[in-house]
Amino acid sequence: MFLTIILLSKENDNRLKEIIKKFIENSPECKLLIIDSSRPRDEINSLIKPNDNIQIYYEKNKGIYSSLNTAIKIISTPYYLVLGLDDDINFKILKLFLISLKETRVDILFAGVKKLDKKLLYLKPYKKTILNGPDKVFPSHTGGIAIRKYLHEENGYYDESLKITADLLFISNCLINNCTFKLFKGYLTKIGAAGYSKKNEYLAEYESMIVRNRLGANKLISFFRYCIRVNKRKLKNFLAFLIKKNNF
Repeated sequence: MFLTIILLSKENDNRLKEIIKKFIENSPECKLLIIDSSRPRDEINSLIKPNDNIQIYYEKNKGIYSSLNTAIKIISTPYYLVLGLDDDINFKILKLFLISLKETRVDILFAGVKKLDKKLLYLKPYKKTILNGPDKVFPSHTGGIAIRKYLHEENGYYDESLKITADLLFISNCLINNCTFKLFKGYLTKIGAAGYSKKNEYLAEYESMIVRNRLGANKLISFFRYCIRVNKRKLKNFLAFLIKKNNF
């Protein structure tokens, strides 16, 4: 096997069952590693047979990037791809994606995003990705990205002090350090919005400022940029509230 899909699961058994069943039905030439922060359940474990290339690892919830770091240390394949519990993967496109990955052997293979929940369009990184489609890349797990495992030996693991932008920091560092990458001309996943909230909007802006600073941006300019973005977002949300309230 060349690729492991890492799935982070938490308190959504119906969705988890659906993903496991789809994976078994389609039998892709890759592995599925589920990091589950819930207790072991017989109804979930009973779905999986020894030859299904599916493994469930139970771990207390310590945050997204702690779980990812655990998963990366467990996998035996040279590449991994992170899938959210609310994301849908296109298995037909996945076959082509795996072919491209084996042929190119790049360090990072980016895929495009097929569709986003409308709520996510308010988050600028996701908006940028969807508007550019598969023609440009955004350095996050959005849309399906195959990452070579050994990059973590050279660039470290995901920074667990960051809540939602550690992938942005890690992948950006890899690109700065001249890792090889390629864009796969296809839409691999459809992204849901299970983790969307107003709080995440502002946290994303704050952590993006931290990431820019760590990547060498001017701290003063970065701070003013952050203030402008947050105030623009507050104004946009307030206007949206007024429009909804007055049925404009």
